[in-house]
Amino acid sequence: MAVLEINSVKESLLRLSRDKYHQMIDLGIITEKSELLDGIVIQKMPKKPVHTYVVEQLFWFIYRTLLKSNYKIRKEEPLVLDNSEPEPDLAIVEADEYDYAYGHPNFASFVIEVALTTIEIDRTKASIYAKGNIPEYWIINLLEKTIEVYTSPIGNQYSSKKVFTFQEEVSSLQFAELKVFLPEILHPNFLV
Repeated sequence: MAVLEINSVKESLLRLSRDKYHQMIDLGIITEKSELLDGIVIQKMPKKPVHTYVVEQLFWFIYRTLLKSNYKIRKEEPLVLDNSEPEPDLAIVEADEYDYAYGHPNFASFVIEVALTTIEIDRTKASIYAKGNIPEYWIINLLEKTIEVYTSPIGNQYSSKKVFTFQEEVSSLQFAELKVFLPEILHPNFLV
């Protein structure tokens, strides 16, 4: 049995505050290729080309769709949420006069994670995003070829979860003009 599988060990983990997390990054103790999730430092996985491809395609699709809105699309940049600092693959945040030059946003209207090898972590992040009152959270699950849509956060969970296949059009509840049909966004060979 691995040490982290022991309940008493899990319960006795020393959790970091966001300030301590940043102090440790500044001192070089923790690399910047990490995320703080519920006070626990998680090393980020190396990105596979397929993950990067899907994130890029979705980024440009959303950018073109919301171009004239008062929102900004952030790609793999931190969100400051309670005792967490996740770096979602995509986050739609309100446009700010200074574009968050002096601090990362502490709210997003919509977050997307693309999961290939990180599905368990991305599903766990749902509680972090719900606690941060993020109204809409999607997981693009590349292994199962599904889109998990989480909405209506209450406390640290979403009260609604729907699962769609890659062959179904999925509409955002937050942005009526954002309708995602992956066969039109991704290369046809990718979906086979």
